Amino acid sequence: MPKELVALIVLFAIVCAVQFFAGRFYERNKDKSDLPAPVTNEELTQFDELPAGIAVSMAWAEPEDQVAEHRQAQKAVRAQMPILGRSLDRMIESDSSKGVK
Repeated sequence: MPKELVALIVLFAIVCAVQFFAGRFYERNKDKSDLPAPVTNEELTQFDELPAGIAVSMAWAEPEDQVAEHRQAQKAVRAQMPILGRSLDRMIESDSSKGVK
C-alpha cells in the first residue's frame, strides 16, 4: 500500500475523530445555556433556618414558580452528577412516602 494512501487514511480517521468528539462536546454543553440565571441572595438563603436535610429536600423538590427551569436544572444535575441526582430523587421519594414535604 502506498505511503500516500496510508497518510490519507490516517488523516481521514483523525478528521472523523475530531468531528465526532466536537459533536459530543457540543451536545453535552448546549443545554447549559438554558439553565436559570444565578439566584438572588434572598433566594439563596430562603431555607437557611431549616435543618440541612429538610432544606436539601425542599430545594430539590419545590420548583415554586419556575417549574420548567427547575426541571431543566434537575436534569442537568442528573446528567452531570448521576449519583447525586439519584440520591436526591430517592430522598424525595422517601420523604413523600412518609408524608414529609
